[in-house]
Amino acid sequence: MFSLEGVCRQVVLPPGDFRLSPSEEPGCLPSMRFAMTLASPDRTGATRMACAYCRALGHQVRLIHGPVPAQSILGSMKGVGVDLALEAGLARPLGAVAQRVARLAGDWGARALIGVNQRDRAVALTAAHRLRIPGVLMLQSLHHFWGGWPIAAIKRFYYTRVMRASEAERER
Repeated sequence: MFSLEGVCRQVVLPPGDFRLSPSEEPGCLPSMRFAMTLASPDRTGATRMACAYCRALGHQVRLIHGPVPAQSILGSMKGVGVDLALEAGLARPLGAVAQRVARLAGDWGARALIGVNQRDRAVALTAAHRLRIPGVLMLQSLHHFWGGWPIAAIKRFYYTRVMRASEAERER
């Protein structure tokens, strides 16, 4: 959990006041912009946790999401002040999806890119690498590479490669 304890007094904001930032408190850290990818903006545990992150960050967040299902978290996200940007390619992240996500995050002025769903994590890290900003993963308790033998192996290889490149970049 991110805390400004000792830097700012604790402020509990109602959902409609999300855009108030810590920088409005005298002597506090400036507000930053973050982008977050969410391949499937349904109402599962991971998406509810992402909404809680958006509420808790205390900064402006752009949610780059995939196609909207019948039961969606987007209304709640918008209710806490999140800027929504549709990238339909996150449903099947192939081709130039990472490039388009990088453009959406870069145009927003994101200082970091957070990948939420297992399907969009490699896209988020690749886009963050293109923008030369930190890539952050929201990990749940299990990571499974779905698909038959060649597909699962390719996914594991690509994911491992992106993670190592991200780690090497961070150590520089």
